[in-house]
Amino acid sequence: MFAKFRTVLHPGEQVLMSVRAHWIVLNKPMNVLGLHLVAAFYGSMLFPKYFLHIAGSCLFSVLYFVYAVLERNRNIWLVTDQRVVDESGVFSLYSKESPLNRINNISYSQSLLGRLLGYGTVTIQTAAEYGETVYRYVDNPRLLRDTITNAIHGVFEMPASRNEDHPLAAKPEEHWIIPERQG
Repeated sequence: MFAKFRTVLHPGEQVLMSVRAHWIVLNKPMNVLGLHLVAAFYGSMLFPKYFLHIAGSCLFSVLYFVYAVLERNRNIWLVTDQRVVDESGVFSLYSKESPLNRINNISYSQSLLGRLLGYGTVTIQTAAEYGETVYRYVDNPRLLRDTITNAIHGVFEMPASRNEDHPLAAKPEEHWIIPERQG
């Protein structure tokens, strides 16, 4: 399913893929929340007069977790037939575009844990002033890299390297724009 994005598309521009950060980015906030809840449970039994202090600490960790979830949902990488867009920001919007004709090189890497869980890092080198853009904790980085590569070459079909178990593989017509070929 396409992730919701806030970027305004150009007239005639088609979205090929949108992806967000992998759920692994929620691991740290989830652990902090769990530890605070366990500590609050035992702390309130051992030190009942400090209950408000303990509850305040729990409230902080709940807010931290909610913010992390919102941040994950708003951190989106969008591939269109004209550009790659990196947008993020919970209360504000940060957006960085890389036009397809300015992209020189695309690479991806995955650690052992990343390969097991399906996340990694995608690096795009452009002919722009900043030169290199790094997307960390991308869900299915190989599919993102292949989509960008195919878009650069004008091929708007499902990449051959897609993982058959990936959610996009279930109904590719819902996720990929496959234009009718002329001639």
